[in-house]
Amino acid sequence: MTTIHHAAARKDFYSRPLPDPVRHTVIQSLTDCGFDHAAILESYHFTSRDGHVLVAMIAFTDRRRRHLAPHAGCTVVSVPDGFSDEETVSIVSRSGAPFHILYHHHDGACSFWASVCEGDSIVPVVLENNIPISKLRQSLHAYHGDFAADRIAQVKQGRSCFWHPRLHSLHARRLALWAAHGMRDAFVDVVGRATRQLREDMSGFSDDEIALLAARMLGVTILADNGAPGKAIRRSRSVPPFVQALSSAVTAYPDSLGDMEYWTKYAQRIERAAAILRTVSFAGYSSDMLSALFAAILNQEQRASWGVIEMSLIAHRMLESLPVEFLLPERRIIVDPACGWGALLIAGVERLAGLSDMDGRPIRMHVIGHERDAAAARLARIGLTLATEEDGWCIVHGDDQQQAYDEAQAPGIMVGSAFDYRLHDRRDDADDARSDALARVQDYLAIAQRVIPHGGYLAALVPRAIMDAPSATDLRKALTKAFDVFECWDIPSDINPDESLAPLALFARRETRRSPRPHLVMRRALPHADRDHFACGAGWTVAPMVARTDALVPMSVDNVEHPTPPTDPPPFCDYWISGVVEDVNADTGVISLWIAGFDEVQIIPIDPLMPGWMLRPKTEFRVRIPYADKRARSLIHGAWNAVVPQSYTYLSENDLLETLTCLFNGDSSAQAPLTAPPSRRRLRRS
Repeated sequence: MTTIHHAAARKDFYSRPLPDPVRHTVIQSLTDCGFDHAAILESYHFTSRDGHVLVAMIAFTDRRRRHLAPHAGCTVVSVPDGFSDEETVSIVSRSGAPFHILYHHHDGACSFWASVCEGDSIVPVVLENNIPISKLRQSLHAYHGDFAADRIAQVKQGRSCFWHPRLHSLHARRLALWAAHGMRDAFVDVVGRATRQLREDMSGFSDDEIALLAARMLGVTILADNGAPGKAIRRSRSVPPFVQALSSAVTAYPDSLGDMEYWTKYAQRIERAAAILRTVSFAGYSSDMLSALFAAILNQEQRASWGVIEMSLIAHRMLESLPVEFLLPERRIIVDPACGWGALLIAGVERLAGLSDMDGRPIRMHVIGHERDAAAARLARIGLTLATEEDGWCIVHGDDQQQAYDEAQAPGIMVGSAFDYRLHDRRDDADDARSDALARVQDYLAIAQRVIPHGGYLAALVPRAIMDAPSATDLRKALTKAFDVFECWDIPSDINPDESLAPLALFARRETRRSPRPHLVMRRALPHADRDHFACGAGWTVAPMVARTDALVPMSVDNVEHPTPPTDPPPFCDYWISGVVEDVNADTGVISLWIAGFDEVQIIPIDPLMPGWMLRPKTEFRVRIPYADKRARSLIHGAWNAVVPQSYTYLSENDLLETLTCLFNGDSSAQAPLTAPPSRRRLRRS
């Protein structure tokens, strides 16, 4: 295998066009592997930090979400003269796609490749070589379990792994993060230069007006380059003019981008800034870049006021860690009472969109944001439109303390930040600042108690002092009385450059009928702050705490107190099993599990990799183990850092059978009944 450092790669790369017979065969082969025909885009042009790239075809894992790094599954390229296969793979890997089909025009044969990301380098791996075009479908079928849209999507989300022995080293999530990082650097540089030019050309206008205009210009550009207003704009080797992109985007998204009357006011002043934006293609945009892009648009005072601190990455990790599958679909309404520019709402939209039982439901009806600052509220609408290519989001400009929720809008999930980010601009006295911050948390929790019904979830950023400071004792008591806190993270300084904010991500379930038994709280930290490890959920250390009715105290169980850092899921864990938690003993540090197909209750030490939501009796879950362990009725090699909630647990057996029958018969619009009865345990003692 040849390791190719991306910095040494050529700047620009343009695929040759595919002959029509080859094109039709490739599309048929991709659709046979589960890629939706609407998710296969041709003549796809994108920009990374190393230059412009044009591929003949790209297949996304989702026909609706076509953001490059997180959703690219396979690129198709007709190799240009002068490029080796290894060099071609290293270049098209910038898309974040783990698989690549290369067509060689000189002999009419194909080859099938994979990309392995090692640090800042790409290792091209040839899977099949010298494939006659007539045999392409058969060759891809050898990898059908892994080379499939659903499997690639799950691996990129960290919820699965590739099973084929030749793909064990293929960490698609790591590759996606590497690709996104490279594109983000290029985009941030261009957006920063364009915004500086806009400020120069709009002297005398308010900072908020300039920021909104810059954000809308960015929105027009991103939507056009991703083909949202029309495929004709995207299908070009060169970047189309801003005016061409503007007319299409504004027609499709007037709520977030404004109407033509709005743009006419600034027509003469935006020309130079628009020209800078059009020097790159934003086809590689993904929503986890948004905080960096908005930070490049806002000035220092606006960033402090609206809380732009790598929030996109934090938000996605937080929403991934909430077990929203346990809620009825109609209860999965996410609210942020002080949403700022909408990072947590965007992450919530993407979390809901990935759930099979949300198909056919308008995600816009499941998201509500409130923001006192009018300019920040407009940014939130833009961000949500960029994430979904839909317009008309419910972002209410008003006072979060005054908002009343009627029963039909009662959210099952509340997210947000209990920080007042403006505090750190006037922090003259540390004690006063801490007191103000804790008062803000108290107000925030009062909203949460009023808004979240029994069984709903809370994911919030709070000051770290809430767990440790003596002055927060009463606040901790109020928190543990109203909520079942199951997990918290110390946000690493690499993610949050302002260590004085000391944020903590807190996860809890609204619980008005608490058990008197103590509950475990998994407190996690990264001792050596690392952005990539945080994004992958690896490298954490765990210091469990015990939540009692009036306190949070450290746990002193040896097998949990000194854990080993988590690693990527073992590649040999290739068998999904279902289970139900029977009991969790916080005093002895053991957990009792009923496992499908096992004869006896499994009593094992609590693993530090287990998610906090799992450590509650009657919780239903799925985990991967090696098939050999399944046959041996053992959990010794369970991939506990990849546990997922069991889907459809809110259904009775009859409703579940009816729903699955519809899905197996090809009715993708099948939904759970709106009035499903309570869950019945399908795993019982024999």
